[in-house]
Amino acid sequence: MRILFITPYLSIDQYNEFCVNKTGFGYMVSDIANALGEKVDVDVYATDSRSEKRTYGSFNILKRNLLNIVSNLHHCVSIAPILKLIKVYGVDIQTAIRLAYYWLSTGYMTKVITENKYDLVHIHDLSISTPIWIQTCDSCHKQYLITLHALKSFSETIRISEFGKKFERDFFEIVSKGNHNLSVLSSGMKEKIEDSVGARELPNIDIVPNAQFVVEDNNIEYFDIREKYGLDDSARIILCVGNISRRKNQHQLIKAFELLPEHVAANTYIFFLGGFHENGYDKTFLTKGCKYISNYVFCGAVEKKYIRLYYTQANAVALISKSEAFGLSLIEGMHYGLPCMMYCDMEAYKDIFNENCSVGIKNHTDESVAKSLDVLLSRNWDKQYIIDYSSKFSPNLMSENYITLYNKILNKN
Repeated sequence: MRILFITPYLSIDQYNEFCVNKTGFGYMVSDIANALGEKVDVDVYATDSRSEKRTYGSFNILKRNLLNIVSNLHHCVSIAPILKLIKVYGVDIQTAIRLAYYWLSTGYMTKVITENKYDLVHIHDLSISTPIWIQTCDSCHKQYLITLHALKSFSETIRISEFGKKFERDFFEIVSKGNHNLSVLSSGMKEKIEDSVGARELPNIDIVPNAQFVVEDNNIEYFDIREKYGLDDSARIILCVGNISRRKNQHQLIKAFELLPEHVAANTYIFFLGGFHENGYDKTFLTKGCKYISNYVFCGAVEKKYIRLYYTQANAVALISKSEAFGLSLIEGMHYGLPCMMYCDMEAYKDIFNENCSVGIKNHTDESVAKSLDVLLSRNWDKQYIIDYSSKFSPNLMSENYITLYNKILNKN
């Protein structure tokens, strides 16, 4: 089986052109391609990155430069649907230019798809540019799958234009009519889409949860995280992984920790692994007036290869995002036997939660989060049970699920 990934970008630390956007999405697409590449042939086309042809891990990155695009303009699909898209949604000039640029790339994409005889095209991310790649696949008579790594129009904390929100909601209406094959990361994502269109059990939306891909690199230099940050060996550490933002909601985690009795908070530290990316949402704002200010450790953006050192030495993981399509840090922590806590209405709650591995936060008050923190810290957890449970999120199982879905799509037509 031959599969082509189309993605806005990849995140790969080893290559400068793929370090422009270091995000969970970029790393996850790279990891999915690598896991699948061990079982099927996978090529990746990153629409926003110029690159030489490379082999990374078990997948191939397609060459992409201006010459490729210019020399294949005669293969471009019709521009009429793109012009209609621009008119219907009243996109801004910057987006219109970007869509035009993507259209210019369709000639090269048509050549690539035709010459390489892919069985299926796997489109990652849903945005107003997605119809361009769908049109390209249709012109090549090629089946495709669209994977949504997040729902962008359902949360005020996700920055997206009004026309982008409208496009996503309109797209789901089209999906509800049986058009397009979608996969989502969690049952909660599927339920939200179905609720938005007044439908249930849409057969063309499948759930394929993410897997944990913590880098097991034995060549990196080991360091003791307690020693690094000047803590006692007996200090308890809760990890909160992700860029620091209003959506990730680190401020509420701190406010909840402030409500803990002193005997619980004593010698317990929250490590925030992630960079600051929003004006006004910084260390000063997050910790202003805190009595436990020394218990909050801001580690900055930690390179992926070092994340394992934090998981193996911590005691628990907390994730209380206002919007979270999956919750990768939760299953990464479970892989190393760490219990976790999350909101009961998080989109992946039903997929991840196990009473012997995690604590569910019943409502969004600071007091409820504090109560869950107390349970997380006071309960005796069975580390091996948690490790065993985490196997349901293995890269091998995830790749098998995608291959099963590919075959389902190919066999129904």
